[in-house]
Formats: sequence, structure tokens, C-alpha cells
Amino acid sequence: MHAEIDSGGGSSSFGDVTNLSSIGSFLSATPSSNGGSSNVSTLTVAKKSSLLSTDSDGDGLNDSWEMKYFGNLDQNAESDFDLDGLKDDEEYSTKTDPTNRDSDGDGLTDWVEVHIFSSNPNITDTDGDGLTDFEEVRTHGTSPIKTDSDDDGLSDNVEVLLLTNPNSSDSDGDGIDDRYETGTGIFVDETDTGTSPIDADTDDDSIDDFIEFDTHGTDPNVADTDADGLNDGEEILEHSTDPNIADSDGDGLGDGDEINEHSTDPNDQDSDDDSLSDYYEVVDLGTNPNSTDTDNDGLSDDVETFTGIWLSPSNTGTNPLNADTDSDGLYDSVETNTAEYVDASDTGTDPFNYDTDGDGLLDGAETMTHVFVNSSDTGTNPLYNDSDADGYTDYVETNTGFWYSLGDTGTDPNRADTDGDGIADGRETNTGVFVGVADTGTNPFNSDSDGDGYSDRYEVDTNYDPNSSEASPDGEVFIQTAVELSFQAADGGIYQIEVSNALGDESWVLVEGNITGSGQMVYRLYSTRETPRKFYRIVRTD
Repeated sequence: MHAEIDSGGGSSSFGDVTNLSSIGSFLSATPSSNGGSSNVSTLTVAKKSSLLSTDSDGDGLNDSWEMKYFGNLDQNAESDFDLDGLKDDEEYSTKTDPTNRDSDGDGLTDWVEVHIFSSNPNITDTDGDGLTDFEEVRTHGTSPIKTDSDDDGLSDNVEVLLLTNPNSSDSDGDGIDDRYETGTGIFVDETDTGTSPIDADTDDDSIDDFIEFDTHGTDPNVADTDADGLNDGEEILEHSTDPNIADSDGDGLGDGDEINEHSTDPNDQDSDDDSLSDYYEVVDLGTNPNSTDTDNDGLSDDVETFTGIWLSPSNTGTNPLNADTDSDGLYDSVETNTAEYVDASDTGTDPFNYDTDGDGLLDGAETMTHVFVNSSDTGTNPLYNDSDADGYTDYVETNTGFWYSLGDTGTDPNRADTDGDGIADGRETNTGVFVGVADTGTNPFNSDSDGDGYSDRYEVDTNYDPNSSEASPDGEVFIQTAVELSFQAADGGIYQIEVSNALGDESWVLVEGNITGSGQMVYRLYSTRETPRKFYRIVRTD
């Protein structure tokens, strides 16, 4: 080391100093040239660093550094002893080990750390985030010189532990930064959503977490926010219901029940538009909320009020679950309760009375066709218990052609005079005993009950017993007074002949009923022997 002496009068060369006892303003030194000693007023020496930086061979590398690592001065600035790609002068300046390709042993060569990633080749974890430089570079692709590579507020090491992507602030791409998705399962606010940072749809309801709380106000941690049996995605994407209200239409039925149990519209209180709410139909009535006419009887459910009292066509009181409330064979809709028969679709019968006319026959069997087919289709009038006005109720006239009793006459309920003898069936009691014109005792199936060749009516009119062949007008000559009655009968018209003893007497008595016109004149001959004066009238009944 070279030094100069300044004694105040100039400076003189002191030569090379090989031994220093102290360093300071004043130094005591031993010169190497003459072996003597001198008092030195001021000794100016180079700084300690200069002393340690001696490069005797001028290769740009400090001798002591070369000797430390190589044991010689054979290397130079351009050499690369450890073949790591980093020249020795770079190794010197970066304080790395020129004999070790990976000075810090982190798995990355010094050259890669210096020139590729700008990391510290002497420290395994340059940014101190808990991940080695090698792990950051080779495993996670993060920056080894940045604690939080994606600037999401979570260090790379924490993200690795959480299984989030340390290179993306929103690992699951749901619109929420990882640091706010706290994974607690409880939504607090947008900075603590409780959701999973690695699952865009934490509750698996088909709606991303961010959209749930930001757009719809639903809980991203609960698949069914309103607990109505439909998950939020189903409500939003499929049914357009409110995922925050269990009963979107406010009808009393939960959205899930409407969809899954009743197939009703969760957005419409009255799915079938019958003026009855879905809830009322399901809970109170038991009717079908998807059908205006549950029992298919032709009456809307709201009309069939099930009170048991008919008030009007809009309040029939019938059972909406039973098409035939009175079980008479007629739908409730045709039993209009008007007491007037119009046709098969408007019978005028009572929907609460299976036998409106009280004749013993179901209303459904009395089809008003005037033709007896069988006991289920009698052709009679359901509003009149004696359709042919012959004195026998429709029920006893079974049209079998056989007399069993007054309770089963076998006569035709649609024809007043079954045997056509001029005497109404109701007067032919089949007793064999003539009582009077109202009870002839004759056979209603035989126009000549006693077989004497004269009709029962003729014998009655001539005052003979129609039940005895011994009492016969045969051969007898007599003069009797009679009246001939004739009238024009329209084709298809139904008529009956009535008689009274006085015009002022309203007690008209049926003589003959159910006379069907054919567009021709109808002729009748009636005796007036017993009562010289009689009055007849023709009544059209159809």
C-alpha cells in the first residue's frame, strides 16, 4: 500500500506501507526502505475498501475475492467459472458464489434470477411471501419479487394455501375479488360475501355469486334464498318468480308447491281464471286449480258454491267435485231448476232432487221423448208425475204389457189409453168389477175386456158391464143420444179431450189424453144418455 507524508513543508514519498498499527489522523508507521522510524505529522492513506479492492492483475476482479473463491488470480471479468451464464464480474457485483451455479440453492441459476426474474440470487424467497423463488416461477407462475402478484390483497403464499389463483384477483371469475370471498358461508356485505373464491357459484343454484347479491339480492351461499322449494336459479331462469319471496303471487301457496305439487302458475293467483284463487281451490274446496270445471259438468267451479241451495245460474249451490250432485243421471249444468223443460240441455229439474216430480223415477230416466225405451229411458216428463195424464203415475206404468198390480200396471206412461179403447188407463183398474166411469175394472191391455165384440168404452157408454160378456148390447135396439166431436189436429201435436157438466164449472175431467195429430180431422162419439147436457173442450198439451 502506498502512502505520502505531509510534514507541513511539503510532502514526500514514504514508500510502500506494509505494516499499519492504527488508522486515524495521526499514525505511527514503520518504513520498509531504511528500517528507521520517523515521526509523521500526517499520514494520508487510502480508504479501507480501496485497500481490500486490490486488483493486481487488472482483470476487474478483486484479488482477495478471487483468492477466496478460486485460490488463484487466473479468472477474469468475462470468465464464467461455474457456467451458470453469469460472468464472474457479475457474480462479483451481485455478491454471488462464482463457483456455484445456484448460489442460494433455490433451484434457479444465478443468471436466471438476475437476468430473467430480477430476483435476488442470494435469497431463496426474494419477496418474502413464504414461497421460494423457484416455487413462484416454476410451480405457480407468480412473481418472485412481488408478495401479491395479482394485487388482490392476498399474498401469493396465502392464495396457494387457499387454492386460489395467485395470478388472478378473481380466481373463479365470478366478479368478486378473492379477498372478499371469505368462505364462511355467511353473507355479510360485498366485502365479506362468505362465498368460495374458487367456485363462481358457491351454492350451485346456477346463478354466479356476484350476480346473486348484486343483481337479485339473493344469498350466494344459500341455493334457495326464500326456502320455497325452488332454488334461486330455477326461480330466476325458469319461472320468473321472485327468489326472495316464497309466495310470488301472494295466493297463499308457496312457489315450490305451485310448481312441484299443483302445477299451477306461481305468478298468477288464479291459474285457471275461474275467479277462485289457487289456494282456495286446493285447500278449501279441493277443486282443480288448473281447470275451470273440475267435475266436467258444464258449470264453472266458482258457480258451484256447494251450499246445497240453488239461488241462481251463477250460484247453483251444487258440488263442484260431483258432476251429478243428486245422482239422478243428469249433469248439474242441465238441471236448471226452472220447472220448465226446454230440451235435454235444459231440463228445468232440481239439481238437489233426484226425482223432481216425485213420481218415483230418476230425473235422468225421464227423457221427455214420449217414447218408452226401458226403465232408464222412459221418455216421460221429469217435471210431471203423470206424463200422459191418464191417472197413473209414470212410475207404475212400466210398459211391460203385463198387469201385476196397481203399483206395476205395465201400461205405457206416454200413452193415456194403452189399448186404444177410449178409456184412460187410470180408469181401467183390471179388477173385473165395474164400479163406475172412473173405475171400470177393465183390462188396460184389451180394448174388449169381456170379449163380447164390443169395446169397453162402447159398453160403458151404453150402460153395459164391460167386464161381462153376458151383459152385452148385442141384438139390443135402443135409442140413445150422443154427441160427435171432431177437430183439426196438427201433425205431431198432442191433444187431450176434457168434459164438464157446466160451462161455469171449472172441474174439467179428462176424457181422453195423449192424442197425437196427423194433420187430419179427429172424430170422437160420446154418449149423452145419462147427462143430456155436456160440454167438451180440446186442449193441446205439447
